[in-house]
Amino acid sequence: MRYDLAGDRQLPDLQSFPEGQREMFFGMEYGAGGKLYVLRGSRLDVVDAKGITARSYPLQGFGWATLELAADGRHAYVGNFFTGELAKLDLVSGDEVASVQTGMPKSLAGIAEFAGAPRTGGATAKRATNKRATKQRTAKKRTTGKRAVKKRSAAGRRAAARRRPRSARRRR
Repeated sequence: MRYDLAGDRQLPDLQSFPEGQREMFFGMEYGAGGKLYVLRGSRLDVVDAKGITARSYPLQGFGWATLELAADGRHAYVGNFFTGELAKLDLVSGDEVASVQTGMPKSLAGIAEFAGAPRTGGATAKRATNKRATKQRTAKKRTTGKRAVKKRSAAGRRAAARRRPRSARRRR
């Protein structure tokens, strides 16, 4: 069943099957090019915009009900509700690339792909580098005996001298 939310009307079904032919629709997700990926318990089907099943990926056993298309556009993650297994499929070859048993049968109800920590780059990285360089320039120290003293400009030395009490000032 499809529904046009903006037009508030039901659209024709994308796929329909002859009476008595039992087809199930579990996890569904749209991918690139308007393709609809549909989990049907024991396989993953790719349905085009005309409602034609363009490709089928068979899966081991029954119970495959959760689906997440990978951000790379090349893989899909599928989860088996009954066994708790999570598998990664290559959408080009149809091969199972990886699989893990969660150890939690009848519990796997959703999948989310973690894309990783955000990368720093561009202007943000340049600003951070510039800040570090500025700090390094202003914090250069020279050591006098055992005491570290910050280098200051002549104006900075005069301002610091004015802040000290007269009795603590030294003449240079």
